[in-house]
This record gives sequence, C-alpha cells and structure tokens, in this order.
Amino acid sequence: MNDASARSETANVQLVDASDGRVLVERLEIAATFWQRFRGWQFCREPPAGMGLLLAPCNSIHTCWMRFAIDVAFFDEAGLVVHVASGVRPWRVVWPVRGAAGVIETPAGTARLAVGMRLRVLADPERCPRVVRGLASISTSCD
Repeated sequence: MNDASARSETANVQLVDASDGRVLVERLEIAATFWQRFRGWQFCREPPAGMGLLLAPCNSIHTCWMRFAIDVAFFDEAGLVVHVASGVRPWRVVWPVRGAAGVIETPAGTARLAVGMRLRVLADPERCPRVVRGLASISTSCD
C-alpha cells in the first residue's frame, strides 16, 4: 500500500479517550509499515488541522526534517498512555520508552494527551479491517 492510499484509508479514523468517549484526534493517520513510520511527518510544512499520527509498533521517535513542534504520547499494549513528551521541537529524539507499544504524535498543544489515559481508535466499518491489522496493541471499535 502506498502512502497516498494509506492516508485515504484512515481518513475516517479517530482517536478517543476510552473512559468517556471524548474525541482527542479528529483525523488519525496510521503508520503501521516500516516506511510509513520512518517517513512520519518529515518534510511536511505543517500538519493539517485536527490531524494526528499513530505509529505502531513504536517506542521511540525522532523529529529530523520536521518543521514544527509536536506532542508525543507513548501507549502500552492495553492502550494506556505511559509517557508524554510535550513540545518536541524539530531535530530532537525521544529515546525508547519502556513498555511502549506505539506512539501518538499531534501538533504541539492540540490533543491534550496525558499519562494514565486509555486510548481507543474508532474507524469507519469499510476501512476497519485494514486499520485494525496494524493496531493489535490498541483497542479499536468499528461503528
């Protein structure tokens, strides 16, 4: 699957707080292959409004070739946020986080993710099988 088709496949994917159903990220892009995770948001001038990026599996990130700061939330296999790094500027590294199964990246200050939150991914039923395939480590719902 190329990056353009991956983006269209996740156009109707959201990240919510599993405890209260509050939408945390309106449009969640999934980076589940090596190349999707490696590329991430590199070279983007700015992220689209309401967009987040889920990298899985993943336990560390870099911001090389990025042009904006991001907030980074690491979650474990149960979807529990175990570490948050806020305002990570370009050309930085967040070293491996013990127990992390994946990462959510959002533009700095937009998603308000916090340690202890339990995350859930909501996906459009048509796209759900493809989305869930890369997300064995986080709770998903297909409405």
